[in-house]
Amino acid sequence: MRRSTCGWSTTLPARRRWPRWRAPPHVHTIRNARNLGYAGSNNVGIQAALDAGAAWVLVLNNDARLRPDTIDELVAVARRDPTIAAVGAKILRLEDPSRL
Repeated sequence: MRRSTCGWSTTLPARRRWPRWRAPPHVHTIRNARNLGYAGSNNVGIQAALDAGAAWVLVLNNDARLRPDTIDELVAVARRDPTIAAVGAKILRLEDPSRL
């Protein structure tokens, strides 16, 4: 069975492929017509956020863990200099946070 990059089977009928999860009203979900891969799907989501007027976009894997102040720190760095186009956090290994 093939697996898509989002983890869902691509060989099951559409009615069984997607979970019966309903997003909260403030969450907008996008179903692409085909599997665009990780980067392509991120691009679709980023463009949708920018089109909706988002000032900031955070791309975060579903298995990532953030410190409570991470987003505030990223925004603070970006606001220091208007020529900064992107910021990123230091990525630490979960099993050994002393290692990058």
